[in-house]
Amino acid sequence: MEIDANSPRSGKNAKVIALISTGHFLSHFYLLLLPPLFPVLRDVYGVGFTELGLALTAFSLTTGITQAPIGFLVDRYGARGILIAGVALESVAIVLIGVFPVYSALVGLLVLAGIANAVYHPANYAIMNASVAKQRRGRAFSIHTFAGYMGAALAPVTMIALMNWTDWKTALIICGICGAAVALIMALNSEVLLDATSTHVDSARHDGVGHHSGLRLLFSLPILMGL
Repeated sequence: MEIDANSPRSGKNAKVIALISTGHFLSHFYLLLLPPLFPVLRDVYGVGFTELGLALTAFSLTTGITQAPIGFLVDRYGARGILIAGVALESVAIVLIGVFPVYSALVGLLVLAGIANAVYHPANYAIMNASVAKQRRGRAFSIHTFAGYMGAALAPVTMIALMNWTDWKTALIICGICGAAVALIMALNSEVLLDATSTHVDSARHDGVGHHSGLRLLFSLPILMGL
C-alpha cells in the first residue's frame, strides 16, 4: 500500500530518509575509501602515487560524466530500481578490488564504481521528493547532505582501523559487503520508496515534452558555457 507523501504524520517518512541517507553515506564513504590505503597499494600494484591518483580521477570523472545520462534514465524508468542497482553494483566493485590486486583491474573496477556512484543524487532527490511530506523535505535534504559528509569523514578513520585489525583486502571486502547489505535492505523496504516518475513520464509524453526536451536543455547555451 502506498503512503501519502504529503502527510506530515506519516511514520514512513523517517524510514525513507534513513534509507536514502544511508545510501548517500555510502556514496561519499566509497569516494574516500582508497586514499588511506595508498602507501600499501603502491607496493601491491607496483605503481607510484601518481598512478593511484589517476585511478581515483577515473572514478570521479566517470561519476561526473554519467550524472546527466543517469538522471535521464531516472526520469524515464524510475529512481527506485536504479538506486538499488547502483548501490549493489558499487558494493560488488569494491569487493572485487579486494579480490583482484591488479592495477588494470583497479582502474576498470573504479570506472564501474564511478558509473554506479552517479545514481545517488538523481535517484535520491527524485525519491525524497515523491516520498517525503512537503513539511519535512527541508530536514530530509539536510539529513541527506549531512550523511554524505559523514561518509567522507568516517572513511579514512574506518579504513585505518580495519587495516590495524586485518589486511587491506579484507578491509575492502568488509566495506563492500556492508554496501551490499544496504542494497538488500533497500530492496526489502522498497515499498516505502515512492517513485512518481512513471506518472510524470506519461504526462510528459501526453504534453509532447520528454526525452528530447531534456537533451535540448543539456546542450543549451547556458549549460555548455558553464562547462
